Amino acid sequence: MVCSLTLHSRELTACYKAYFFIFPVARSCITYKVKGDILEIKSFVKTVGVGKLAHKVNNRGGAIIRIGSLNPKHFFLHQEEGKFKRRMIYYFNANKNSIRIKVTKYKGLTDEVEKVVDEIHSYDGYKDPFTASIDLYTEVGARKKGYLKVFYDGEKYKIPYFIVGEVVVAGREVWLVEVEPDIKTEGLMKPKGKWYLWIDKRRRLPLKMELGFTLGSTIVELESMRGEEDVISELVK
Repeated sequence: MVCSLTLHSRELTACYKAYFFIFPVARSCITYKVKGDILEIKSFVKTVGVGKLAHKVNNRGGAIIRIGSLNPKHFFLHQEEGKFKRRMIYYFNANKNSIRIKVTKYKGLTDEVEKVVDEIHSYDGYKDPFTASIDLYTEVGARKKGYLKVFYDGEKYKIPYFIVGEVVVAGREVWLVEVEPDIKTEGLMKPKGKWYLWIDKRRRLPLKMELGFTLGSTIVELESMRGEEDVISELVK
């Protein structure tokens, strides 16, 4: 007999638009779906308008996370940034304290494989970027500062975050959070400097972000939201 809770799913999709000065340069949507004891995240980022003319980006990815422990099970990212293309898959095994990573790099934007990396790393609480973002959204109200433990590109990072203010945005109370994502990676979307996130206290999702990359800084604003707005806030312990 299957418990009815397992069959019940809840879903929320948040879409954002990124701006350079007054010009829209990219669009992104993130879907959070809860079913039973699993949280599934799917996202995409695509350049639009003048952003598409300058540096074309077409990324998609996601993660599968255990809700009780907020430990990751699976992470996926497909990157097409300029002439850079690769696919990353991480398999997390908390029982064996291991992470298997498979990274496929292609020649330009073709489907011809240039290099494949298949490795096993130790798992000691460092999580993929999607799962780490959930940690931030669910922890930030309980503490003024902390660290996000992130595993990415075969490396482990302790990324500091701080609440630097509490303000009102679009009629909603938010925490203004400063993050320092000093992450080394390939492709065009390389983090740089300090990032700022305006996180909705009730929904536990960003309403606005100020993000820096080696290509320049961008302002990201919530464009639309559909579904059940408390999907993330209900994960707060």
